[in-house]
Amino acid sequence: MKRPDQRRICIVRQQSFYELPVRREAEAFRDAGFEVHVLLMAGDHAPGQEVVDEVTIHRLRGRRVRGGTLRYLWDYVAFLVSVSAVLTLLQVKHRFQVIQVNTMPDILVFSTIVPRLLGAVVTVFMKEPVPELYETIYQNARFTRLLEAHERWALRYAHVAFTVTEELKERYVERGAAREKITVVLNGPDGDSLLELDRTGCTPDPEHFTLVCNGTIEDRYGHDVLLRAAALARQVDPRIRIRITGSGTALPELELLHQKLELTDTVVFLGWLTLHELVCELARADAGVIPMKRSPYSELAHTNKMYDYTIFGKPVIAGRLRSVESYFDDGAICFFTPDDPESLAEAMIRLAADRSLGESLAVKAHELLDSKFGWEHQKRILVETTVEAMER
Repeated sequence: MKRPDQRRICIVRQQSFYELPVRREAEAFRDAGFEVHVLLMAGDHAPGQEVVDEVTIHRLRGRRVRGGTLRYLWDYVAFLVSVSAVLTLLQVKHRFQVIQVNTMPDILVFSTIVPRLLGAVVTVFMKEPVPELYETIYQNARFTRLLEAHERWALRYAHVAFTVTEELKERYVERGAAREKITVVLNGPDGDSLLELDRTGCTPDPEHFTLVCNGTIEDRYGHDVLLRAAALARQVDPRIRIRITGSGTALPELELLHQKLELTDTVVFLGWLTLHELVCELARADAGVIPMKRSPYSELAHTNKMYDYTIFGKPVIAGRLRSVESYFDDGAICFFTPDDPESLAEAMIRLAADRSLGESLAVKAHELLDSKFGWEHQKRILVETTVEAMER
């Protein structure tokens, strides 16, 4: 039964599954006493409503479909129209005090116009620098000014904005956003919930040095650099093994490169895994590797894989990008030069040869996670900033 004084929030995300970042944000608000609703695309699920761990999920008809610019534009506009209608009805029914819109696209925040007019506080969580991401994916800046305009409009419209690194916040400010409106909430996972999952039998193989690389397989994430590095590293240390999880548009080309480099015994593609399967892979790995290429996008955003590996006590190999180096130093991360297979191979060989180095890196990174970067700290920032906006 609803309490008349209970705070209510609705989180909007154009995604076809209840992804972990949205889930942890929803549960952070739930634990703070909010009634929480989440609007998603239905994808393979039937459109409708369900309750998951005391969070009400509303699934709207539609799914994400990979394609060109026009296909993405159509999906964005169609979802914007659909969400605008549903949000209006839900606002009348539930009287949300807050609506949080998780981009992309940035224009999705305008689905809240009617609830905003009815008194709802609108927050926007911008985890991707959309102009830089477009430029990185399509290798041109044809729509950069338009995307920057959408970004500015979204930031001006929202009462409060969240983003995931100080570098990204500064970029928004450089493009005209009000500094005081933007709060940084690092994109780290909820370590406690991951560690609670069963890892029976998921132990490292003592005969090999195993690295894991999980997530979407796209060119910007540098899996081709990883394969070329693997081909070099195995010549020095044949114990090195790499396990790659996930899928994406770059997978077919990556499989061809895998065959060309004759990496059958060194690199394994595992496809998409369930959360329990992924946790097992993380537990049995000796280290995690993030081969992301240098780009306008990667210099601004974090990948939360870095935190996944740290939670499980694994040393991290990552490119020396500005967005990473500003939070973690050489005592916490084994850095390599982005886009350089030789540099990445050297990092893998170094960790495989010196287990004590890996242990030292993992301990320092974990200390940083526990002291300030972990979700226990970040969720307080998210909730408290939201509550402050409600009380103004």
